[in-house]
Amino acid sequence: MRITPRNVFILCALVVLIIGAVLLLKKTSNAQQGDGSVSQAVSGVQQVNMDPQKFKPALPPKILTVQEETKAKIAEYQKTVEAEPNAENTPALIFAMGNLYLQKLMEYEEAAHCYETLIEKYPNAPNTVDAYAQLSTCYELLNDGEKLNRLHNDMMKKFPPESQEYQYAKSKLGL
Repeated sequence: MRITPRNVFILCALVVLIIGAVLLLKKTSNAQQGDGSVSQAVSGVQQVNMDPQKFKPALPPKILTVQEETKAKIAEYQKTVEAEPNAENTPALIFAMGNLYLQKLMEYEEAAHCYETLIEKYPNAPNTVDAYAQLSTCYELLNDGEKLNRLHNDMMKKFPPESQEYQYAKSKLGL
């Protein structure tokens, strides 16, 4: 007999079939118990695995999304602000909430509300100057020209003419 690629292929296929048959016979003989019934052994295994009291899959750990984390942080800040409205860090927390709404959640109305609150209730806080610019951005994103113009007019009244804030508002008003 000549060794050809075809003969080698056939020989390999026979070896694989024989090994498969041997493994199948060995598995079947191991599964036979008691009266020799394979189906009884298999059904017994199924009953154990299907018992809901014994089989409870592990739940994956809760993974928070960026939105959920951001909302949780805002809720934490809000709780602190409500508990201590006169605390030294309250204006900074309100400003941070506005930034989170604006930049992370893109909830412009909520962000605007935070900046408006900061400007109204804490006009002398360090972040108030920055709140004007952020509030301007919110009104632009909300396409609220009326509030935007009112804000820029207020900025021109509040800030001295040589300030960046005054110049910014003046340029936005086209003056």
